[in-house]
Amino acid sequence: MKVKRGLALIGIIFLLIGTSFASSLGVKNTSNSLKISKVTDERPELKDNAFQYNGEDTWIEWWFFTMYDVEKDIQLCFSYSILLNETSGLAIMMVIGFDKDKKYDIRNYYERSEFYASYEKPNVSIGEDCNIKALDENTFIIKGKTQNGKIMWNFTYNRLIKPYQHLGDFGWLCYMPSAEVAGNAEIDGISYNITGYGYHDHNWMTITEDLLTQWRWAETYDSNNNISIIFSLAGNWIFTGDLAVIIGEETIIFDNPKISYKKFAINLTISQQQLLLSIYPRTWHIKADNGEYSADITVNVYKNNPLFLGGFTYLVNEQVSGFNGEIKCKDTTYILNTQGFSEYTKFSIFDLFLFDIF
Repeated sequence: MKVKRGLALIGIIFLLIGTSFASSLGVKNTSNSLKISKVTDERPELKDNAFQYNGEDTWIEWWFFTMYDVEKDIQLCFSYSILLNETSGLAIMMVIGFDKDKKYDIRNYYERSEFYASYEKPNVSIGEDCNIKALDENTFIIKGKTQNGKIMWNFTYNRLIKPYQHLGDFGWLCYMPSAEVAGNAEIDGISYNITGYGYHDHNWMTITEDLLTQWRWAETYDSNNNISIIFSLAGNWIFTGDLAVIIGEETIIFDNPKISYKKFAINLTISQQQLLLSIYPRTWHIKADNGEYSADITVNVYKNNPLFLGGFTYLVNEQVSGFNGEIKCKDTTYILNTQGFSEYTKFSIFDLFLFDIF
């Protein structure tokens, strides 16, 4: 391959972020304030989810999709990604997930010439088989197959609630904070009709030396009250972030919500020929309260899939989780009892045996 292989190591770090990494890096405040930074009814448009590359020297951009079929106990995540520098580029298609207790982690690399993305809407293709097509502002079709033929997919995502655009130093658009997902997948030669809950976001940024960070992210949707919750936190020794609560057409954003962890678990697995020992919390408690608005949410991890993300020894725990708690908005209280997704990442100290250091 003519593309510089060193780019692959950088690119792998970012491709499964999917969410909170790009967003939380833009947060400057490191205090413990629980203020609301913004209440807005702004609605990003379809073009905001299109290709954002602006000619920067070193650039990365990806469209991330995840879904979970509760009945079949299948989760799949897809990252359609491009990494660019002054002279070349590398397109990467990542597919990870699990089928009951069997886990998958596949990463395929393509030449820059095999990547296409529209500047008008999020129509993206990688190679001959992997593509995203926006039918309208609410409905996307994603298709593809891995180069080894182990996984093939064809899913329709129908958005359930308005998008959320994080305002930070890096691009992060939660275009589908929640979605209905239907379609079919073939995994190891077995065909499945899939129906489930999904999420889609889009990230873009110029790569700089100070991007290395750890992050926490969680997302869920309450169909009874049409509420979506997006939590993100990033940092190393000091973590900052926010909690966005979308209720219908209104988005409430809390700065620096409090978070605590308990019931830590150990997960031993293999990812990209690396033996991973992951220590992660099975329960998170997220809290924010300014008097008029408040959130008190417990996240319980059901499934955990540790992943090795390349040369800088990132370890990402990709998770399916349950959410319980309540959201208070002025005089109205909403009770939360839902399923969703979360990510818990760490730096690690060994390339072969990866142990958490925090």
